[in-house]
Amino acid sequence: MFGVKSWTGDFRYNQHENGWHSEDLEPRPDGWRISGGFLVSRVDDQTCRVTHYEDYTLPSRLMRLRPLLALYMRRSQVGEMRDLRLLVDRTLATRARQLSAGSAWLGSAASVSDPP
Repeated sequence: MFGVKSWTGDFRYNQHENGWHSEDLEPRPDGWRISGGFLVSRVDDQTCRVTHYEDYTLPSRLMRLRPLLALYMRRSQVGEMRDLRLLVDRTLATRARQLSAGSAWLGSAASVSDPP
């Protein structure tokens, strides 16, 4: 939590056609409520937009810290989106290599079966 304690708890995940939404399964005894998710929308044939959102309900004793907590959360989301982008880029590169290797293999198999 805020770089000091990691978030723990049980969450309900609801997947829908544009992404997913998660929320606390049970109320937290300390007054926190957490929900959030990802929405993916098509921009064009080669591009999509990923929107990440989070919603935190703070205990009343922390309301004075809301501006500081909001700044922290915006910064942490930038890091999360960067990490997601790196994961997507690595996945696409791996799939491209696999397809390329598969095409080369199919090409050489086809040349073996061609009549002399």
